[in-house]
Order: sequence, then C-alpha cells, then structure tokens
Amino acid sequence: MYIVAFMYPSAGEQPFDYDHFVNVHLPMGVGLTKKYLKIKPEKIVVFTPITGGDGELSSSPYCAISSCYFASEQDAKTFATLFTFEEAAQRLSEDFANYTPSAPEVIISRVHELSDMDGMISDFQTSEAA
Repeated sequence: MYIVAFMYPSAGEQPFDYDHFVNVHLPMGVGLTKKYLKIKPEKIVVFTPITGGDGELSSSPYCAISSCYFASEQDAKTFATLFTFEEAAQRLSEDFANYTPSAPEVIISRVHELSDMDGMISDFQTSEAA
C-alpha cells in the first residue's frame, strides 16, 4: 500500500473543523480525483489529536492528518498531481479556510504494516537473554 498524507499544522486559534472536512472537503477531493485522474483512494484514514484532561489539545504540531491509501505507487503519485488541474486546485484551496487554520503539508509514503507483536516481544526477550 501507498499513502498520500496531508498534515494540517496547528496554528492560531482556529480549530480544525472535522465535520466540514469529512462531509464537504473529502467528498469534493475524491470527486475531483475521479473526475480528473480517473482513480480513487482505497480508503481514507483521518487522525485527530485527543484532548488532555484539562480540555486542551495535545501538543501535536498537527491539528489533523489524513491519509489516502492507494494500492499502487503509481496511483499515489498520480493523485499527488491533482493540484495541476485548475478547477481542483482552486476549489480545494478555497475550501481550506472553512476547516483548517493553514494549508497542509503533503508526503507520499509506502506503508509498512507490522502486526506480529508477539514475534517482536519474543525477539526482545531473546536479545535480553543473550
């Protein structure tokens, strides 16, 4: 799997509007992706910081991170070209102010899923015994 991650910096007093992001921005982005690039993500995962006991956001430098998953590296790279289409760039950029304090940082990555926790514990215990 490959992802294109959008990392929204925490900045200023404006909170991240999760509802607008999920209900307006993401459908627009997926629709424009299908319209111009003829592809769609396999799934999208959105990460948002949890609040501390005093109601303040965690000290995360990001108010949200969304990851769009693709089966191939080529699809992830193709997706990253969406802003080369004038309509997509304009509509998506103009919508930023409706849900986030600033434009996101973007990274394309390969996903490495490590799920054998028992194996890791065993490896650790073996190294501790040596």
